[in-house]
Amino acid sequence: MKLSNLFKSPASFFGKSQPVTHQLAADFDNNRVSKPKTATAGANILMAKPELVLVDGQNVIYGSAVNPEPNLLNLLGLLIALHRRGYSFKCFFDSPTFFTLKKRALFGQAEAYGRLCREFPDQFVVTPFGTDADEYILAYSNCRGTQIISNDRYRDYSEKYPWVKSDGQRRIPFLKHSNSIQVVHLGIEAVIPEELQSGVDKLRYMLNQSKPTRISERLKAKPYSMPPVIMNPARA
Repeated sequence: MKLSNLFKSPASFFGKSQPVTHQLAADFDNNRVSKPKTATAGANILMAKPELVLVDGQNVIYGSAVNPEPNLLNLLGLLIALHRRGYSFKCFFDSPTFFTLKKRALFGQAEAYGRLCREFPDQFVVTPFGTDADEYILAYSNCRGTQIISNDRYRDYSEKYPWVKSDGQRRIPFLKHSNSIQVVHLGIEAVIPEELQSGVDKLRYMLNQSKPTRISERLKAKPYSMPPVIMNPARA
């Protein structure tokens, strides 16, 4: 039986023909209708990971080479802006960063920094004691071609990584204003939070929202319970 006989609308049974419908059915019968194409482009857009950028964490915390004063708020403002623009990030820090903040009597910032490192180790990377974070930043970028947000020109590593001098697009400089961080290459002007706690809470919320949910975590959140089994006393 041809599909054209099945593609009749109710009106056709009352003597009214539907030429468009019959033409479509005829196309099916003659294999002239192609199969729907899978929307791979749309799927790729939905499944694509955010673009990763590396952040020289300590360099951003100090903000400026002129009268540098460490301030974790500089970094918080930049990371919040990056996340809002759809970037993922990986910050690298020298191991003494925590104690550097404490020595400057920035106890609240030191505690907030330590908490972020504990909760988000993929985004806040502390290098081993006695090593330079620059080595890990450049090695990571060298393997993956990832861009680096930093005002450090890494001149000490130009022989090992010649692209430090030749590739002007790899390193992204920034400019610190009194209340913002400007990254021209990315079109970002990040507002520096006025309060430490609000900045930390906002960043933690963003990072927690972007965490992939594991199936095991879903099962823990909503444990499955078997329905009670009711025995029939007459059959017992």
